[in-house]
Amino acid sequence: MDRYTSKAGEWRSCMMLLPVAAFALLSAAAEREGALMPRSTAFTASSALMALCFCAIAALIIPSRRRYLQMACVTASFTILAAFDYSRFSSYFQYHTACICSALSSALVFLPSDKEERGGDTARLCLYGLLVPAGVHFLILTSVRALDSFISLTFTSGFVTSGLAAAVVPCYTVMQTMGVSGLINAVESLQYPDPHILAIPSAVTLTNLVSLPAAAIAGSLASSGARRVFLTLLGFLAAISASSGPCVSAELAVLLIFFPGIYALLLASSVFAYLCAYALHASVVTNFYLLYQPNLTLIKTTGFSLASADLACITLSAAIPAALLLASSLFLRRRDRALSRPGRAVRTVPGATLRSRPDLIAIAILRACGGLSNLSGVNRQGRELLLGTYDSSLVSEDLLSRICARRPSHDRARGYTACDLGASCAVVAERLRALLRQCGLPPGMAPRGSQDFSIRDYLITKHQRSRGEGNDRRQQQQ
Repeated sequence: MDRYTSKAGEWRSCMMLLPVAAFALLSAAAEREGALMPRSTAFTASSALMALCFCAIAALIIPSRRRYLQMACVTASFTILAAFDYSRFSSYFQYHTACICSALSSALVFLPSDKEERGGDTARLCLYGLLVPAGVHFLILTSVRALDSFISLTFTSGFVTSGLAAAVVPCYTVMQTMGVSGLINAVESLQYPDPHILAIPSAVTLTNLVSLPAAAIAGSLASSGARRVFLTLLGFLAAISASSGPCVSAELAVLLIFFPGIYALLLASSVFAYLCAYALHASVVTNFYLLYQPNLTLIKTTGFSLASADLACITLSAAIPAALLLASSLFLRRRDRALSRPGRAVRTVPGATLRSRPDLIAIAILRACGGLSNLSGVNRQGRELLLGTYDSSLVSEDLLSRICARRPSHDRARGYTACDLGASCAVVAERLRALLRQCGLPPGMAPRGSQDFSIRDYLITKHQRSRGEGNDRRQQQQ
């Protein structure tokens, strides 16, 4: 089963970036020569071939119990779904990332299991391997259509001419991940020269050119091993191929599938990029007619003139995703440390309850109290077991609650913890005392201040003390 583990394929996962890098190089070389124009047949065929190679390499890396059958189902599913989208939605899907996500879902059918599949199950696996991608693609298509209706109904002139226009940028990123970025470009209300609208294409450009590589590289710093290498290569590749629409869409799909946390932080940083572009009045580097249809075309006459506002926008676009990743990693580490404290961690203890054997209850109480070395003494009062501990922070109240009849009570002033064990209290107390004797500790040592408190004795002592103070005052006055 070692060859099926994710560790075995982590280092080979970098091969998934090879088709994206090859397409970026071919696209850049063809555009320089003027032989490959956007929206041409050669461009569409090249992007489809890049997506097919991406799916095939991913199928080689994902753990599987029937490797060749998995590859056949993944590639067949991608071919069928891509042909379906090209015939029915040729002007809707600009890229094939939706087909990539749907085809890779076929690998879920072939994940390794403890039971070996028989030869007669090949037909069933093939059937499921083709039906699951079809169902996933239907869900993706339905979700994209619902988002299409939301955009058409919501992105009116009153919406995009206010601060709510910040929602357009993450919506554009999500649609670009699914290969439908041309939908937002065609919205009529986004064609008016308004400061809020002019900041949208600038924010999308900053997100893809700056924030996407910065998020991948920052994520690599918080990772280790093969994940660090993969994210580092992804960051440099995103910086090189930021102007190619299919490459950016494939890179966003990689983050969505394999690193959804970084993808969510990238969406959040895109909102901050819009706010920075609007507040600092960044230069308009492109418009919606030139924004990833299918490639990015910058306005050469304007561009970034590297003014102070433009430099500030670039710096903030790179710093914001890194800061968000750093804050999230620190928060997760702090939470893990809090959960790993002995007094609060949920430890693996025997399945002891109030009806278990006394020996099992005694072992569970020792583990809940932080071990025998933390136990200073054991007393019994009726059906309650009084436990004295040296360090009360090591006592897990949650674990004791599973054993006791009711939630244990802590008397910090008198230094003990009371546990209601019912009829088994006497036997459990004797077992714990025996363990203390074996360790050379006095088993009968009572916790500090564990004597019974008497209200009557307290009132008598207080009354005698007050009478003595009154007699002393009278003698001083005489």
